[in-house]
Amino acid sequence: MLKNTIYTVFAVIVITAAILSTNITDGINSTACCKNSREHIASWTVMYYMCGDSKGMNEHIDPLLNNLSRVGSTDDLNIIALVDKKGVGDSKLYYIDKNGDRNELNDVFGWPDEVDTSSSITLETYCKQIMHLYPAKHYALITYASGGTGWQLYSLHDSSSGKQGLTIPAFANTLKNITTSVNHKIDVLFVSCAMGTTEVAYEISPYVDYMVSTEDCLSREHLVERFYQPIWDLKNNTNMSPEEFTKKAPARLKPISFYYMESYYGKLPFLNKILNKLPFPGLHTVVFYDSTAVVNLSKINNLINAVNDLSSFLILNIHKEDVREGIEKTRLTVREYGKCFPKLPILGPLHWTLKLDILEVEACDHFVDLYDFAEKLKNSVQNPYIQNLCNIVMERLNETIPAIKRVSGDPSHGLSIYLPSNKLMYNRYVLGGKIPCPYENLRFSRETLWDDFVKTYLQVKKQAVK
Repeated sequence: MLKNTIYTVFAVIVITAAILSTNITDGINSTACCKNSREHIASWTVMYYMCGDSKGMNEHIDPLLNNLSRVGSTDDLNIIALVDKKGVGDSKLYYIDKNGDRNELNDVFGWPDEVDTSSSITLETYCKQIMHLYPAKHYALITYASGGTGWQLYSLHDSSSGKQGLTIPAFANTLKNITTSVNHKIDVLFVSCAMGTTEVAYEISPYVDYMVSTEDCLSREHLVERFYQPIWDLKNNTNMSPEEFTKKAPARLKPISFYYMESYYGKLPFLNKILNKLPFPGLHTVVFYDSTAVVNLSKINNLINAVNDLSSFLILNIHKEDVREGIEKTRLTVREYGKCFPKLPILGPLHWTLKLDILEVEACDHFVDLYDFAEKLKNSVQNPYIQNLCNIVMERLNETIPAIKRVSGDPSHGLSIYLPSNKLMYNRYVLGGKIPCPYENLRFSRETLWDDFVKTYLQVKKQAVK
């Protein structure tokens, strides 16, 4: 009995070793198989996670894939994509080979024909498997999904499951599991629009080195090109460091200002055109500004410490009339983000019925540019110590953002931070309903005094952290 068991175990070991050392040759590049993990370490493995099973993203999947096929992999660059579209049974795992062919790996690697991209299990399994099978000096993860939710949700929509994504702590925990499994941080993470927040950056910083992000929404014009153009540069020079690679994203961007409906649906609604002519700015259509920034997450702790120091002295001095007035003046004029959603979700269906774009007066205004806040606050208060702390925040933020491209005159500096305009908006979910993760539960809120400052300023009652 023991002898048979030993033979069985030995046979399993031999077969497994044979599988791992065998080159799969059915149209797949040699770097696209298990042989790669034994014989070759690429310079870069780029993993696309494409969430097309949603109303807004399905039509953009094929254009991105087509452009990636134009790029193609090399011996030193692996391009892999997990794709889920709007239909059922259309989830595909592709290796894009050096000829630009999409080699389907579902059967090779055991993937089903339909996956839930909103699930942490799907994302974690995908990244672990690809990072093990396509080992590289550097890894980039590019999540391609609708965004706009800031720290409130890491959008990975999936209509078939009815789920919208992961909370930021859940997303960070997924990254932790991935990087622990392969003993390697993710060098570069591309996130969706309006995800360039201080809170997101701090939450994921233990597991990611560089984040490519934007504080505002992206125009339709850049929704595809932003996610493939830097790969051309990487293919031409696979010796690039993570920071050199990430800088290609803003370098490639040609930022524009735009109206959301005009950009994505071809024209600005007639009613908006009428309202824009009226002398009431609140009734004007929200204007969005393209930007792309690189966030060096190894520098984030210094920035967080500076924000914490500023928060503490704002709390200590907020009872002083000049300080409170300075904060109020700053909040009225600071650069805001997240305005692709109405403050009251019930207005969403009304907008589609009236074919009306978002108006300034009703737009969400939860997020503000951190640098612009510090700069305007510095000029609005007379307290020299607070002014000095504002200077330090600005200096630390500049050190954290090695590259940014924005529309001329736009005071976007790379990272936004949470500061609702009034207490009714605190923990108000931009997509409506119960917020997936209260602000108090974020790592940033737990480890700094910024949330205490926000609550003190807005006179929000403190809530127990769950």
